[in-house]
Amino acid sequence: MSIKFKTLLFISLILILPITILGLFSYIEAKNGLEYLAQNQMQILAQNQVTTIRSKLEFIIRSNPDILNTEDVLASLIEDDLYKIKLSQHSYIFIINKEGRILLHPRREKKFLRENFLESKYQSVVNVAKRMITENEGFDNFVNEDGFMYLYFVKYNQGEVISGSSKIEPKYTLDWTIAVVMSQKDVLIAARKIQIIFFIVSLISLIVTIILGYTLINFVLIKNINKLVIATRRISENDESFHLNIKSKDEIGYLGKSFNEMVIELKTARDKLVRQEILKQELELAAKIQTYLLPKRMESKNYDISAKMLPSDQVGGDYYDFLNITDQRIWLGIGDVSGHGLKSGLIMMMAQTAFNTILLSNPDISSYDLIVQVNRVLYHNVHDRMGEDNFMTLSFLSADNYGNVIHAGAHLDIMIYRNRTEKIEKIKTSGVWLGIIPELGDKVFQNQFFLEKNDVMILYTDGIIEAMDSKRNLYEPERLEDLFQKVGKLSSNEIRDVILNDVLEYLDIQLDDISIVVVKKK
Repeated sequence: MSIKFKTLLFISLILILPITILGLFSYIEAKNGLEYLAQNQMQILAQNQVTTIRSKLEFIIRSNPDILNTEDVLASLIEDDLYKIKLSQHSYIFIINKEGRILLHPRREKKFLRENFLESKYQSVVNVAKRMITENEGFDNFVNEDGFMYLYFVKYNQGEVISGSSKIEPKYTLDWTIAVVMSQKDVLIAARKIQIIFFIVSLISLIVTIILGYTLINFVLIKNINKLVIATRRISENDESFHLNIKSKDEIGYLGKSFNEMVIELKTARDKLVRQEILKQELELAAKIQTYLLPKRMESKNYDISAKMLPSDQVGGDYYDFLNITDQRIWLGIGDVSGHGLKSGLIMMMAQTAFNTILLSNPDISSYDLIVQVNRVLYHNVHDRMGEDNFMTLSFLSADNYGNVIHAGAHLDIMIYRNRTEKIEKIKTSGVWLGIIPELGDKVFQNQFFLEKNDVMILYTDGIIEAMDSKRNLYEPERLEDLFQKVGKLSSNEIRDVILNDVLEYLDIQLDDISIVVVKKK
């Protein structure tokens, strides 16, 4: 859809909108006025009919009082006079008694069938009939097989008739309701004519506006807009040497100047976009490496274990692992690679591969020897082959079936919930970060602690304790320790979820990976 067509359409809509609103307002006012006039006419006619019927019946009663043996007979005496009265083509008068039964109606079959309005299949007719029986006078509307109809009704109570100086008592009291009905089509015919007039005026105005608007827009705007379209097409074809020449000093001229400046900046932007796309692909690959290598199942007969990692957009290089290759003990690892991005992901993969390869070839290795050998692999690959200076905090732990845990390697403190005292104990990890020196030697230490039944330990990365809120306040180890003490009685899954949810609620923006491993002695 061209801008020329859109502009013309916009102008047309602007013109049509007030005309439509004005036409609608005029129609509503005309409709209300015509309904009011119809109501007055129908009221006068209904009241006149009551007077006419009263005079007619008084004359009949004076002549022969005994003729009032049934209300049907009495109604039939005024039937011909009633049907002669017309307000419009589709108007008529009918009478019902106090039970809602039709006494007189232009459709004679309704009378002969003794039809009752209270039993009508049209709910609006039933509602009107109820008002006619209970109220003395009123205006209403209903819908039946003839369409939408207006109705004005007046109650006619025949109690006694004075004949000369004596009172003639009828055999029973009449309680009729006389109704005048007019079709909405007849009432609103003038309003519909107003609608047609407004439609014609709107159509003529629209045609004139389109002709004038097309001429003006084509002369003032379209020429320079076409230049912009051509320039845009050239740029889309990678012709960055194109220069746009628009001399007008209006907004389109300013747009042409901005377009030329945009062309100059486009090449720089495209180069930047390529670099960003490469970085994005690197981060996606690093995230896949990081998450694909994590253990999917962490099952043990003696320990209830659960873990989870929440990677950041920058991929922080978090690592945790689990291996259960013998019946005597399980192995756990937790660490964090320095830096972010693809390099961190590759180094984490190296650590994971070394951990699994060494343990599978030597299941009885000590935590100390495992750290030493993994460090050799990382230093050789990171420094000698990649030429990088990244390092890694890493702790390995082995736990036997009885709760003896042996650990080595430098990482964050290990937190333990002691079920017997319901307090938190922190185990320091000591040594040198991996990948800094080729041989650790005496710079790494192996230590041991014991887990009793229902004791819980958590391993975690700095993404938890360094999470920051909107005011850049750190989450801090103390908050983690207090929360851990409150939930230490729960299962490993529940403890993990409570801690992670609390961290996520606390932090403002996640800038680093968040990892946690929860181990509970059964």
